[in-house]
Amino acid sequence: DGHEAVNIFRSSRLLKKLNTNRFLLKEYIIQDGETPELVAFNLYDNAKYHWSIIIINSIVNLNTQWPLSSDNLFKYVEEKYEDPDGFHHYEDEDGTVIDAPPGVFGQLLSDMTVTNLEYETKINENKSKIKVLHSSHLNSFVTEFKETIKGSRLIKRLS
Repeated sequence: DGHEAVNIFRSSRLLKKLNTNRFLLKEYIIQDGETPELVAFNLYDNAKYHWSIIIINSIVNLNTQWPLSSDNLFKYVEEKYEDPDGFHHYEDEDGTVIDAPPGVFGQLLSDMTVTNLEYETKINENKSKIKVLHSSHLNSFVTEFKETIKGSRLIKRLS
């Protein structure tokens, strides 16, 4: 289609360096409806650094790896399952899945029933936990990343 594909994961050494230095990164919980651009704006006062959040978290596909808004999550669950509140599986108090068909243990497991909506909500909530750079390290990360991918056309879009 005429577009150059750039392997941004050549920066894996840079990402390993970030992940081994716990002082460079902090945990961030994505709020309902936040996009990478909004997260970048909230953290760095500039939406153009959204790409750093995506790269640091090794996100390749925003549609499957970024959390859905609560409205979109409910729409997704309604489309995926015949009954959003229907049985998905059982879990014990530690969250371990119990392999048993629905209704086998009756009331014994009814308190451990996980619905389709609860299951998908938990997956979505896990996607909300990401790592972000402390703002004081953003400029050095951008510089080092640009050096890592020097010569690619992507560099012009990151500036």
